[in-house]
Amino acid sequence: MGPVERNDIEAQISQFLAEMDDINNETTWNGRKLLEMDERITTNPTHSRTRIMLQTGADSHNTVFFGFSMSGVAGRQGHSSGDLHLAGVVERGHVDSHASAQAYMGSIESAIASVSISMREVGSMMARLTFKEEQVTVAHANVEAAFNRIYNADIAREQVKATTYLILQQISTAALAQANANPQAVLSLFR
Repeated sequence: MGPVERNDIEAQISQFLAEMDDINNETTWNGRKLLEMDERITTNPTHSRTRIMLQTGADSHNTVFFGFSMSGVAGRQGHSSGDLHLAGVVERGHVDSHASAQAYMGSIESAIASVSISMREVGSMMARLTFKEEQVTVAHANVEAAFNRIYNADIAREQVKATTYLILQQISTAALAQANANPQAVLSLFR
């Protein structure tokens, strides 16, 4: 491969890195950059795991905890402390010689392996959150159905039913009074 081809490859790599920067800057949720590359994550030096708590229901005890080891991530990135600085995981490199191209590809493969490990962890967390989401959705549907059954009842129909039962009760009371009155009338003839 000649110097022209190597320059073209380097230009293409620069464009890909620029696109990665654009994706990083444009991926936001609720005003926070999700792929913030300059964010520092610091763990407690006495603990090797960091825990993230997410509330997954209406009550404060409906929570899910996720834990991850910062020491493993820091070790993969060449850091010895509990701090993980994500900027510069893949540096802009030069491919002007065969050796530098191989070294650059090695750093890219290392970064891909690190991202792959992190993606597996994120995938398992997402599966757990998806299950929780389905549970909350079913609970919400059940509460909504109960609410609608109570508050959206046909009031006119229920009022007609109540009036019917009241009339039937009054009729049965009158029939009972008549039944008690007839034997009294017969007994009064014998006096």
